[in-house]
Amino acid sequence: MINGVTYRRRRNLVLLLGLRHLHLLHGGSSLGDCNRSLSSHGKWTSCGSKAVDPKLSGLIRLGTVVERQGRNMKVLIDFYPGAYGPTVRIDVQSLDQLVQLREHFRSLAESRVHEIRLHEMAEVQTIGLTALTLITVQKGQEGSKTFERLSGRDVQFRWARSPEGWADCLARIDRLVEEKKAGHQYLTNEGIDDALVELAFLEPRPPAV
Repeated sequence: MINGVTYRRRRNLVLLLGLRHLHLLHGGSSLGDCNRSLSSHGKWTSCGSKAVDPKLSGLIRLGTVVERQGRNMKVLIDFYPGAYGPTVRIDVQSLDQLVQLREHFRSLAESRVHEIRLHEMAEVQTIGLTALTLITVQKGQEGSKTFERLSGRDVQFRWARSPEGWADCLARIDRLVEEKKAGHQYLTNEGIDDALVELAFLEPRPPAV
């Protein structure tokens, strides 16, 4: 499963590079211009006023589909061995989803709720793990390791932070919301926690996921 995810990520990178290459080749014409060149038979014939290489037309078509479906994608929580060790990547593909996720963290920071099971939410899809539970603890009860993998056959994680700790995570999410562009934030400590939690916003996702 890990190899499959890695393969799809590399494939998506090739897709993006191909789209950028096509964009440059045709004088920076937009995908919107390419959309208007779709014939009634579903064949791509031109990009703006210039002909499209048939070998690249599939890239345009797939890229447009991915763009249109972005708002309907679920939040993807993916556990895999990353470059910096075990990684839990929370992949968000729309601003609405990011704002909703921020409100979950805000409710923990303000002690309005004491436990959130992200894996049980309808808008969430998990890969490589079965549970991710966020818990609020008293300030004096927060240890140096806040993100722990629970024992057992299933891959389950418990993330326990004080209201102040959740407020720190909230501030990092706020940066992504305010910038409204692709980026990511790390929410746990590398080398201390059992996994590095990376929150990614509008970054490439394999089309097949």
